[in-house]
Amino acid sequence: MEEEKTVEKFLWLLRYRQGNADLMNLQPFYAVDEADVQAQVKKFVKTARPHIKDQHLQPSFKGFIIHHTSLRGVVHERPDGTLVEESPYTSS
Repeated sequence: MEEEKTVEKFLWLLRYRQGNADLMNLQPFYAVDEADVQAQVKKFVKTARPHIKDQHLQPSFKGFIIHHTSLRGVVHERPDGTLVEESPYTSS
C-alpha cells in the first residue's frame, strides 16, 4: 500500500481593522509558503466588507493559542486589584 502524500502548510496570522472600527481582527491562514499566503490574503481582502485596513501579516509557525476568550486592549483596575467589568469591545 502506497503512503498517502501530504502537503505541509504553516500558520500565518493576518491582523487587521475593518472600516472605521477600533478593534483589531485576527484571521488565520494555512499556506505552503509566503507566495501562497499572499495569494490567500489578497483574495480575502478583495472580498471583505467593510474595507480592510492596517493589515499586518506574520508567520506563527509554532502555533498560537487563545482559550475561547476575548482579550481587552485596556483594563481598568480598582485600588483593591479588582477589575471594572466592561464590554471587551468598549474602547477607552
